[in-house]
Amino acid sequence: MTLSLDPKQEVRVMIGASEADADLLYACRMFVPDPVLCIVQGATTYLFLSELEYDRGTRQARGCVVLPLGTFEQWWREQTGGARPSLATLAGSLMMDRGIGTVTVPSHMSIAAVRDLERCGLLVEVAQGPFWPERRIKGGGEVQAIQAALNIAQSAIAHAIEIVGAASIDNDGVLIWQGGILTSERLRGEANAHMVRLGGIPKHTITACGAQAADPHEVGSGPVRAGETLVLDFFPRDERSGYFGDITRTVVKGRANDEIKRRYELVRQGQQWMIDTLHAGVDGGRLHEQLMARFTQEGYPTAVWEGRRVGFFHGTGHGLGLEIHEAPRIGINSGILDDGVVVTVEPGLYDPRVGGIRLEDVVWIQKDGAVNLTTAPKVLEIE
Repeated sequence: MTLSLDPKQEVRVMIGASEADADLLYACRMFVPDPVLCIVQGATTYLFLSELEYDRGTRQARGCVVLPLGTFEQWWREQTGGARPSLATLAGSLMMDRGIGTVTVPSHMSIAAVRDLERCGLLVEVAQGPFWPERRIKGGGEVQAIQAALNIAQSAIAHAIEIVGAASIDNDGVLIWQGGILTSERLRGEANAHMVRLGGIPKHTITACGAQAADPHEVGSGPVRAGETLVLDFFPRDERSGYFGDITRTVVKGRANDEIKRRYELVRQGQQWMIDTLHAGVDGGRLHEQLMARFTQEGYPTAVWEGRRVGFFHGTGHGLGLEIHEAPRIGINSGILDDGVVVTVEPGLYDPRVGGIRLEDVVWIQKDGAVNLTTAPKVLEIE
């Protein structure tokens, strides 16, 4: 196998670990924990792998031409008399040897790698905007992968709510489960273990109760209490595909007070209105502003109280795929939504005096509406 490049066509170079680089994972479709070299021209993707990964790569790197890194390192040593090149230096030398003078790299490539490419004599152009614009639109196979990850999250949500339902309430309003205090940490551990058993990779799972739930990305700590809002936000990555699922439910153990009920219903109705209104070609930013206005009209403006943000102060949604947060966004000045994008819809109302309430579903945008991929029920009170 050889590296065959046309000097007249654009060449794209990526260097990184595909476990942490969604663009690289999109190109090679296999998880590699250490940095690898990937060169793309037209419809051909060359993936250079060490002896450690080569055999696996020939099986898993679908659609790639897998090349033995050691063979090309040996070529470089014979050409230069050097010891061992960096991946960028090797890439640059290979480009120059094949008459390539310019390469395109992603904006997140390290400065060190860019400098090594330049030292080889290459003109390095940094991609403006997404490196793979096509990642924005999800085909049927990608939607199935997202659905599989979402199903892991939904199962874990059901498991967590089952634990809350099975817990008793002591005289101080603290939940007791299986002989001990049910803390946010303990509930998170149970949810995470459940996701792992199903093939999910959880990270920063949110099980925040009471005033902590008014901080959207607070993971939660300490006892879970009856009568307080409990935000459950689970977003595992499917270890098989690398795609993410994302779901949020808010529950209360026992009876919720009238203010919590009112806020919950407003969030639920606002989310449903958004889902019913979404379709390809709609301006997501404008819908976000309309949703904020709905909350304001009901007496819940976005404001600051004692140094804390209250109301609805984050975006309505974000793209979902090989990254938990990717394009497009649904928020202020976010623009038109394209046919085929997958986004979350997750409005919320927050106030440390009341708690936090957020509901999140995942939808697939189509020309005639939005297909809701989320089936988990929305129930506030858990007896």
